Amino acid sequence: MSRPIFYTHIMKTGGISTTASIRDAVGADRTFPDAAGEVAAVAAKSIPSYLLALDDEERGALRFTTVHQPAWVAFTGPPDTIRATVLREPVARTLSHLRQIAGGNHRARSPREAWDDPEIKARLSNYMCQLFADREDRVVPSDPLPDELDDDAKRSVLEALSDGWFTAIWHPMTIDDAALAQAVATLSRYDVVGTTADLGGFVSRLATASNLPLAPPDHLNRTSEPVAIEDDLVEEVRSAVAFDEILHEQARRLSTSHGRPA
Repeated sequence: MSRPIFYTHIMKTGGISTTASIRDAVGADRTFPDAAGEVAAVAAKSIPSYLLALDDEERGALRFTTVHQPAWVAFTGPPDTIRATVLREPVARTLSHLRQIAGGNHRARSPREAWDDPEIKARLSNYMCQLFADREDRVVPSDPLPDELDDDAKRSVLEALSDGWFTAIWHPMTIDDAALAQAVATLSRYDVVGTTADLGGFVSRLATASNLPLAPPDHLNRTSEPVAIEDDLVEEVRSAVAFDEILHEQARRLSTSHGRPA
């Protein structure tokens, strides 16, 4: 019998390809947020309150949960859940994220503008560590799009909260040695850890752990002609993701040990 999967989907790590493979195996009707009914998918994917509001029966019926949320959320579901995630080399991940922000409906119109925005820089500096060091006792955002808002009002809310929507980090935190240690410890609790450099190996190990027939992932969201990044911006980003480099190395070690260390 297959086991449910909770996938902590870190932005710009190849997750679109991976989640498509898993969703095909379990069905969209048993996937969150696809199974979230009327709830706007973008909100359900990035704000924990939607998932945490489901009762035990609703959570138990899900076979696949894929969210852009802090890692602690993965441990709030049924105990037989396979917790899985993928990390990416952080400089490349951050540059890809900056390109996405600049190419979207955000006030920043270039990767440089995005990085120089204090709200974006705070969220993308050691981004992966922020997600894995976060704690349940920190502020959890509530639903910013209640049903009583009309479409114009919802658009205004989305615009005002664009930093959160574009990063899935609502309350940025500064990473230090203690936070890094927490991030490494949390990542090591995951059952299947992979890296973007070896998505095929990750999906293969996840198929074995979950007992699901998962097809090798396709690269569904690859940028064909990425926006050029200035050398000085690359170096600034590199300095700002030093802790993420360490976390990514831990992910690489875990990926070669086929899951959590003994």
